[in-house]
Amino acid sequence: MSDPIEKLDKHLDEVWERLQHERLARVARRSVRPLIRLWDGDWNFRGVVAGEIDFSFEWRMNDVGGGFVKLPHDHYLALWAMGVYKRPTRNIHITVDKDGARWGGRMQSATLVKNEDGTRHVELKFLDDVKELDHVHVWPNPFLPAGVQFPKAFILAGPSRYTLKLALFINLMRLSGNFWHLPDNPLDPRTWVEGIVPHLWPILVQPDSLVMDDSQWCIISSRFDSWMEMARPILQDAGLMIVTRRWIEGDPKPKGYLFPLRTGQLIIDIVDKSGVYEQTATGGTIFGGMWRTVTRLGDNLVDEVITDVVNPVEPAEYSLSQFLGTKPAQPWVVFRDGDISPVKSGSWTWEPATVVQINAGGRSAPGVNTFISANIQLVGNLIGAVFLMNGIGAIADTALKPLYEDIFLAFGSIKSPFRSAKAGWSHYHEGWADGAETSYSLSGLVAFRQAFWETRSRSKVTVDLEGGPWTIGTEGQGHCWLGDRVGVTLEGMPRGQYEVHQISGLVLAGSRGEPVKWSMTVGDPRTDQAPIERLLNQSRFFFEAIKKLGVWS
Repeated sequence: MSDPIEKLDKHLDEVWERLQHERLARVARRSVRPLIRLWDGDWNFRGVVAGEIDFSFEWRMNDVGGGFVKLPHDHYLALWAMGVYKRPTRNIHITVDKDGARWGGRMQSATLVKNEDGTRHVELKFLDDVKELDHVHVWPNPFLPAGVQFPKAFILAGPSRYTLKLALFINLMRLSGNFWHLPDNPLDPRTWVEGIVPHLWPILVQPDSLVMDDSQWCIISSRFDSWMEMARPILQDAGLMIVTRRWIEGDPKPKGYLFPLRTGQLIIDIVDKSGVYEQTATGGTIFGGMWRTVTRLGDNLVDEVITDVVNPVEPAEYSLSQFLGTKPAQPWVVFRDGDISPVKSGSWTWEPATVVQINAGGRSAPGVNTFISANIQLVGNLIGAVFLMNGIGAIADTALKPLYEDIFLAFGSIKSPFRSAKAGWSHYHEGWADGAETSYSLSGLVAFRQAFWETRSRSKVTVDLEGGPWTIGTEGQGHCWLGDRVGVTLEGMPRGQYEVHQISGLVLAGSRGEPVKWSMTVGDPRTDQAPIERLLNQSRFFFEAIKKLGVWS
């Protein structure tokens, strides 16, 4: 009978060998080049990109990412791409597969460049599939023609994730169903029934359950806004993330799909990877680890109060052997700077909050002007009845309307005591909430929250990664991915502490003679945005709001 200690030693040796094998496999997988494929406008396969000069592709959270591939001018795919008038379809699509993730996009431009040394190359630039959502408008009534739109606006209330996906699904049905337009190919009988056959649509929505959706509630309203314009503030407020993926033959079907799919169909999903309104980590220390916190709205409905979780819940997935990934309820990945560190280079930017008080409005609350008008007409008609002067109430109301209209309950103001206390006695005072027709309404409250959100303090960490214990990849392929909460600390940041934010951007880049590497942005990507650029973006939203107010007035 063998010694139990010998058995234990043998078992531990086997475990050690297995772990070493897994470690080496992960290291090898990190340096594997991505699979880059080009497709034509009908998603017919054209070739695998190899021998490129360099490439770069960017994932951005709830925003459009860009990418490019630079090819020698005599590369067969470069010749095909530049043969514009020989291709039956003009569009060029691309898919990039790496560590379980797939970057899909459509070509924005193809450029032939001659360099000073006489060499030539072709640069193909792409925009990722989130751009598709900028070109889907949410009609007030998707089931009626454009000339007859009743009611005036598309309004829907419910859990944020389900409500946004339902609005997108209905308008995709309108586009693919050809309700009020001829199909792309009227002679093909299949195109006349696309509206009731989802597997023929170019864009599909991941099925979801209204009952099981526990995301923050919202009310959406649109009058021919693009879906992305309508959804952006809700996604920010609820901590949701858009997930896009092109389905290619051989891939497993998305959960909930029973009907067949075709190569190139875009699957849209919305997921909650923030966990801020349930429980997650928003910061931590080197010695104590991440703080488990939960975020709640203050009594003024604009301030957010972060409290510690006394009895945190451990995600069940973390107890599974060989689980790779991060759950929002308990983030755990921390990238630490030091002599031995995966952080090759990086930067940390922090901006303080600006104003402590937000004003909004312009028109009286619903019913106020009507109430005053009714009382003036009533008093005028009573006086007119005494002096036998019929209609004096309407005359008085017309004369007095410029004096009382939009005077009472037309404007509102909310101050943040938390922000004021942290700013000190010397600070910026007031700001304006764009897009609020009246401050005493649900839309006004949303505008207040949006204004406080836009003027909050911001922080961002950008790091270039090289090696290290953590791998970038989707769940099952890497420890963290876009939208996951991770901690990052650089030497020189507040001593002993690190910030925990969502990964807001990822860049995959490679070139000849250089290994493939990841760059990561954690936190608000707009902290280093030029002030004039941010002002132009805000002006665009302001004029869109004014346009909508003009329609409603």
